[in-house]
Amino acid sequence: MTLTKDSIADESTLKLLAALEQASREGAVVLQGDGVRSGDDSSSAIHYQFGDDGRYHEQSGESSFKRDQLLTDINAGKLTITLTARHGEHCDVEHPQPAIWTVGPIEKQRGKQKFPVLYPGESEVLVSGRHVDQQARIFVDGHRVDGEVAMKKNERISINLKQRPEDGMHLLQLQNPSGQFSNDFILTVAQAKPQKKKDDDGDAKLPKPKTLADALKRSGWDRLIGTWVDEGSKGEGLKLSFQWKIKNRVIEAESIDPARSSVSLVSVNAANGDIFQVGADSTGSCHLGTWTFEKDDAAVLNLGYTDGDGGVLPKN
Repeated sequence: MTLTKDSIADESTLKLLAALEQASREGAVVLQGDGVRSGDDSSSAIHYQFGDDGRYHEQSGESSFKRDQLLTDINAGKLTITLTARHGEHCDVEHPQPAIWTVGPIEKQRGKQKFPVLYPGESEVLVSGRHVDQQARIFVDGHRVDGEVAMKKNERISINLKQRPEDGMHLLQLQNPSGQFSNDFILTVAQAKPQKKKDDDGDAKLPKPKTLADALKRSGWDRLIGTWVDEGSKGEGLKLSFQWKIKNRVIEAESIDPARSSVSLVSVNAANGDIFQVGADSTGSCHLGTWTFEKDDAAVLNLGYTDGDGGVLPKN
């Protein structure tokens, strides 16, 4: 990113600069700058590196300054600099990229995976992995968090988070010191542990749920509350959020993708225990359907759509 008098007038440039500095402080990148400092009669090449102290240090060691001074000199026309976020020194063939996956031998990974869920009072995430350093750093949703990484037998890795993330789905990564990041790994943080389904074991069936919170707890889907994104695009393709509109009784669901946005309400029919969803989207369509929570931990929403012209389309 090149910083000039014109470019720093754009707010998006300053936001990107702050993000690069934050990534550097967290050890995700090495932020370096190369440019030209102009004087009254001459100019000279400069080379800077952003440090843990939040200052830009000249690589010769002669001087350092904070971001405010950097922007002041650029705005005065005394400095033009290009910042580059580089890999650490251990990003080479001698230091393979770390990989993490759901617990078990990697050659047996197939079909639906059971990703870990953190319930209240829990802080340990257990995964399998390779090429992970004992001093690996923990990142959640792209930002470094405090915690400990411990190697166990049979390629198992214990990740103990110091602070529990917010409820909902998150993307977990490990980064070797001055090295590469692992793949993204899905981690879900739930509000409460699911209640055991007595009817699954042949015991007396539970009464029909009277509130949505009760229905979600029984199914193990109380972790639905929060923001969910598709892993491939990290939310650019699809982003879903579920928040309580009326505590324990009505959830407001918002869906955003490149083609449309929609808002729905989710609640439970106390007469039969069905969980229903009704809403509309930005194209003029409306929808109505029901949720089914399967025994294999799958959640299916069966919807009927009516488009803006009155056409009807079922969707699963």
